[in-house]
Formats: sequence, structure tokens, C-alpha cells
Amino acid sequence: MKKWRRPSRTDNRPLTSGFLEECLKLAPLETFDPEAFRGDAEVPQEICNFVLALALIYNDCKDAIYAHVALGDLRPAETPQRNRIWGAISGAQLHIFRAVAALLHELFQLIERNRQHLDHEFFVALVQRLHPKQRGAWTALVDVACDRAPTNQLGKKLVRLRNKVLFHYDPEEIFRGYRHHFLEPTKVDVRAYVSRGGSMRGSRFYFADAAVAGYLHSLAGAEPTGKLAEDIADVLDQVNLGLMMIVRTYIQRRGTYRLEAEQ
Repeated sequence: MKKWRRPSRTDNRPLTSGFLEECLKLAPLETFDPEAFRGDAEVPQEICNFVLALALIYNDCKDAIYAHVALGDLRPAETPQRNRIWGAISGAQLHIFRAVAALLHELFQLIERNRQHLDHEFFVALVQRLHPKQRGAWTALVDVACDRAPTNQLGKKLVRLRNKVLFHYDPEEIFRGYRHHFLEPTKVDVRAYVSRGGSMRGSRFYFADAAVAGYLHSLAGAEPTGKLAEDIADVLDQVNLGLMMIVRTYIQRRGTYRLEAEQ
């Protein structure tokens, strides 16, 4: 999995071309018998459903990582400016950052709701087949989801992100960030920015994006907010690889892969 960081920009190709190139890096198509996700005497349907949900979260995280990297690649090379391009790209990246936090929250809830199935012998054997690093990432996820004290650095970062990143629409917390950015003595801006177009394409409320940025700054205190971005990049890299291997190992235990020709 490509790490979540800004790559160097080499040309001015549109985002869609970059995504097409990303698609061509995917491994060749394979298939398996769809019956692999139907429960039976060995594997309860609840575990099949759980792993299927993990597969969807993996895809969603992968898409979010790509969108964040691609947007970063579109940033102008010069120092950040107060203009429409910087405002729109920064706001969209903050949205993706929050979306990833929401995905992690959903993952925690999914694990907590299915905690009784994690001790089933099939699933225990599945986790035992993982590489130690991937197994450690899964253990950290389960510990945080079930409110157990994490025992490794990944778990501690997960707790920190769960507690610090705003992913929902809490009016009081959003205003807290707005106040920090615009109204307090240490404010970043003295004016609130907006684009008032005649359509959705021509309009953006940059001040709302600034409120989220202000919220992150207010939580970080003296700590650089970039540390949160570094933490979430590291978390995604480890967590999503763990999810990928759980799903792949599950399918391998319940069926066989078959190489397919593309149509």
C-alpha cells in the first residue's frame, strides 16, 4: 500500500489521468467462488458478514488515501497563499482527513459489535496465520475498539486519533475551531473567506474549512498539527495492510483463487 504522503509533482496531467495510471498498477484480476461468504457448520454467517464489511472498509480507506495524495500533488509549488486554489485543495484534504477518522471510528464500532465472534476458532486461526506485524496491527485495533489499554505504539496512536480528530458535525466543537482561527488573540485570520458563485461549482465556504483547521490546532496546543497527519498516515499504512491480509487469508481458507482474463 502506498504511504499517505505528498509525491513530487512531475507534470500537469489532470487528476483523472493519474487515477487511470493508478488503476493500471492493480494486480491481474482473479476470482473465487462467491459461496466463500455463505456461512456453514464451520464458519457462522456472522463471521462471513464481518469479514465482508472489513473488505469494504479496506477499499474505502484505499480510496481516501489516493484522494489525499492526488490532491497534495495538485498543490502549487510556491509557498501557501490565501487564494481559491490553496483554499479549495486544503479544504478538500481536511475533508479526506476527517473522512479517514470517520472510517476508523466505523471500524472500531464494527469490531466492538462483533467482539463475540473474534474468539471463534475459525477467526482465531485466521488471525494466527497473519504476519506478526499485521497480527499486531489487528490486536491494536481490537484493544482500542474494546476499550482495553493498548500495548504498542500503533494502539496508542489509534487512541490519540480517536480522541482528537473531529469527524462528526458537532456545532459546539466546530465553533471552538472557528473561534480559535478567527476570534481569539492568537487568531490566524482577521477576515473570513468565501466564494459566492451562482452554482455549487462556483461556491465554497472556506471559513468552515478554517474552523476544522482551527479545531485541530486548538487540540494540538504546542504540538505541531502535522504530527496528527503523520500519525494517521502511519496508522492507515499498518491498519489497512492488516485488513487486506485478513480478507485475503479468509478467502484462501474458504476457496481457491483463479486467474481471469479481462474483458
